[in-house]
Amino acid sequence: MIRALIYLLAITITEAIVILLEPVTGIVTASMIGIACHTVILVVAIIDAALINKYFYERLILSLALIPMIRIISLSLPLADISRI
Repeated sequence: MIRALIYLLAITITEAIVILLEPVTGIVTASMIGIACHTVILVVAIIDAALINKYFYERLILSLALIPMIRIISLSLPLADISRI
């Protein structure tokens, strides 16, 4: 259960980084930093779930791994090219 809270805290901190930081000058922007952080969280959660021997904790960690995956997809979509209705 502690692991799930750690993942939730890491996801919350990453979301705060994406929302609160303005784009950094140069090539790196806040969304790129967010994508990198969410990718790290996703990989670590999948590896951690593979190493856990308890069924319910494994399922909990895998369900928490969906959050970074959805956020990576949403941050990488080119929304500037989509016209408004």
